[in-house]
Formats: sequence, structure tokens, C-alpha cells
Amino acid sequence: MVRVVPISLPEGLFDGLAPSPAQVQFMVATIAAIARSHWIITAKKRLHSTEEEYVRSLGDVVYSEGSASITLGGKLANMVEQGHPSYDIRAAVLRSGNKGVKVSKKGFMYASIPFRHMMGGTGRVAPAIGSAGGADASKSIGAAVRSAARGLTASTERDGRMKWGARLSDSQGGEKLRARHKTGIYSGMVKVKRAYGKGSGSQYMTFRMISQNPKSLRSDEGGANWMHPGIKAHRIMDEVARYVQLRAPRILSSEFLREQEAVGYKTRSEG
Repeated sequence: MVRVVPISLPEGLFDGLAPSPAQVQFMVATIAAIARSHWIITAKKRLHSTEEEYVRSLGDVVYSEGSASITLGGKLANMVEQGHPSYDIRAAVLRSGNKGVKVSKKGFMYASIPFRHMMGGTGRVAPAIGSAGGADASKSIGAAVRSAARGLTASTERDGRMKWGARLSDSQGGEKLRARHKTGIYSGMVKVKRAYGKGSGSQYMTFRMISQNPKSLRSDEGGANWMHPGIKAHRIMDEVARYVQLRAPRILSSEFLREQEAVGYKTRSEG
């Protein structure tokens, strides 16, 4: 999925002026570069867990004669941009050929889904431990879970195989947040030690099984398991378009034009 966004100069910008094609292209390039920069800044301000993927999906400026465009590629980035209704995660994940998908003896597809948890932070990379239950949980349950998780014997990877360490028990994983949950969301958490260049660090992970087996379907008054609530439309493109229309005349100001006149930019009255 790819969306192409044209970058155009505001109407009336050239009233009383006679710019050459090269000068028009220079101004388009200036506005396009500013538009892309503002797009990234806005995405970083508005988005959280999807920010990194969204920005990575933003293409470079593509130029053509007198115009420019920027592409937004990737399914997730466009879902964030345009919004997406609630959907069944099973249908998206449990497909033949998808990595990690297996088939049970009864013929049902299933997979183990990893969830990363952070010791703290803004939630941009992954939710902070305790944040799912609100402020009170973050202070009480979160503190207890963080302390227990730090004390786990680490899981390590060697030669492509994982040697699993200790896991948080059900009693350490916090209370169930919903009636349809089988355990607390932190039950079974592991501490995975990973090497990063010359150093190392720990990631805290839980794993939950997703399956086509009808017996795994559970629901309560809040909804059903493995149903995504949907994605709100952020319309960052619209914000960028408004910014360009507002800022372009100021950016390409009289001072800018005077600098251009020094290299041959002429107004119609002078020509």
C-alpha cells in the first residue's frame, strides 16, 4: 500500500512575478524539504508505538519538472494515517506461510506472539510495566512486577537457539485485567539478555498463544480476545498540507526573492 502526496506551491504565490523554470523548481524543492521535515516532526509528536514504523515508511522527496511528491508506503503507516476499523488479529496472523505459524494435530493454525514490556519510559517502543492498569496499577502492581522481573535468571541465545531462564509465576504476574484473560498480563515474563556491539542489555518479554481453535475464543463485556479495537485516523498529511499553505509565503518572502533577483529573478513589472 503506497500513497503519493503531491507537494505544490500555494496559489497566487507568483502573482506579479515571472520566475524561470529553474527558480520554480528551486522553490518547490525548498517547500518539499520543509514539508517532509514537518511531517516527521508531527509524527514524532502525535504517535507512540507506531511512530518508528510510520517515519520509516515515509519516502524521500521525488522531483519532476516544476513539482515534487512524497510517498507514504507500508500497510501499517497508511492504517495510522487513514484509520482502520476493528479487525480479527487471527485472520491477519494465522496464514499459511507466515513466520512462526504452525498447525496442530487437529488441523488448527496457531502461533506464539511476543509482547515486549519496558521498565519505564514513554511507551513509544513498548508499554511500560504497569501502564495497562492505569496510574494505581503502575505504582503498586508495576513496582512489584519490575522488582521480580529484574531478579529473574536471564534467558540467552547462542548459535540461534534460546536457552530459557526463569519466568514470572502467575502469582507474580499481577491480577487479570479482564474476565476473558486466563492469567495476568505479566505472567510468564522472561528477561532476555541480548548483546549490542560491545555491551549488552535486557529485554522483558511475555508470549501468548493465538489459535484458530474455537475453544480458544473468549469474550466478556469489553469484547473478545485477539480482536484489535481499530486504529484512529491521525491525518498527518492534512496537517502537513495546511502547514505548507500557511508557511510557504513567509518562507519564500521578499528577502528570499531579493536574494533570487541577484541571480536573475525578475518581476513582471521589471521585465
